[in-house]
Amino acid sequence: MNIHSHKIQGFLGVIGDPVQHSLSPLIHNYWLQRAEIRAYYNAFHVPATHLKMLINSFKYMNCIGFNVTIPHKQTVIPLLDRVDPIALAVGAVNTVVNRDGRLHGYNTDVEGFIIPLRPYMDIIMSGTAFIIGAGGAARAVMYALKRAGISNIAVMNRDEQRAVQLVCDADVQAATYPFTSRLPDVEKISLLVNTTSLGMVGQPALDLDLTGLSPTAIVYDLIYNPWVSGLLHQADIQGCRTINGLPMLVYQAQLAFQHWFSSTPEVSEHLFSILQGDLLCGL
Repeated sequence: MNIHSHKIQGFLGVIGDPVQHSLSPLIHNYWLQRAEIRAYYNAFHVPATHLKMLINSFKYMNCIGFNVTIPHKQTVIPLLDRVDPIALAVGAVNTVVNRDGRLHGYNTDVEGFIIPLRPYMDIIMSGTAFIIGAGGAARAVMYALKRAGISNIAVMNRDEQRAVQLVCDADVQAATYPFTSRLPDVEKISLLVNTTSLGMVGQPALDLDLTGLSPTAIVYDLIYNPWVSGLLHQADIQGCRTINGLPMLVYQAQLAFQHWFSSTPEVSEHLFSILQGDLLCGL
């Protein structure tokens, strides 16, 4: 990394509620140490009632920038001085840069989500990209698929009206369904994405039957703890290619680091092994 590290001092972090589970400090402190940057990345537990006060204080502190996670990705937007068009289109900010007391918001989830899928675009284009959920993560996934030119999309959510609103906001033609354990037109699905927290450690299981899903389909679960979710275990049995949420987490972090330091840190197998080891040690 070509960084004049001796000139950079300050702190970074991730704000959320909850936030103690975040792997972002491990990722960014690994890169900061390798780049010999005199900065440290922390996790900040920020209840919604304290969000405005903390954001305003960051402007005047030695804060280089910060990440934003649940539940603040949307509510942080009015507190920023400038928001990138992609983040505005998605309706969520996950990366903020402090430029001389002015906070600039970006969304790196969009590109972070799509990077692991790039080798499989021909497969995805051959069928339906099926999204489970209609929250903030689903918005980033929908926008990423739209930007990638994938037009055959479906959304399933417990509250179907939220799925309809997601499709409307994204300005795409997509089928919407209320949640059911049997996937509609399952044999046509080429990409299945779980954007909900169902199946995460401490959360209820995702009650989904993958019977009939083509073994050529890709199943992408945005959660990474447990390492192999119930959904991915089912997909493995079906013979599908599976991706958990860790690659998206790392690639969105890489893009955030670029915004802060105008330099690209290395995404290495060594980093992934450290993160996997940390997750498995927590079991």
